[in-house]
Amino acid sequence: MPKLRREVEFNGNVCPWCGAQKVQSQVTHIYSYFWGFLGAGVGGFIGYQMEPEVGWLIGGGIGLVVGVVFGFSKGSTALNHNVKCPGCGTNLVVDKAKGPNYNCPKCGQLFHLK
Repeated sequence: MPKLRREVEFNGNVCPWCGAQKVQSQVTHIYSYFWGFLGAGVGGFIGYQMEPEVGWLIGGGIGLVVGVVFGFSKGSTALNHNVKCPGCGTNLVVDKAKGPNYNCPKCGQLFHLK
């Protein structure tokens, strides 16, 4: 029997097949692409200034790799943070992907993450 291949849309917050949260994966992909393209452009420009014949290609390749690695490291930082409620001091785990404003479930105080 052939294996079924299940396509997962990029948009949406939850995988329709397994129920896993996709926000962290989406952030990592976006950061990697953005910084990769930016690094390739900057590296290509610097390489062209140094050697117009092939410098842009070498500089762009190096910039692409550095940009993707940087973007992946920035995008894969945890979105869940441990914070203390400023009202009652309860330790909470908040998901930054849901926004900067949170209500404490114990005391009900609204607080904002920076």
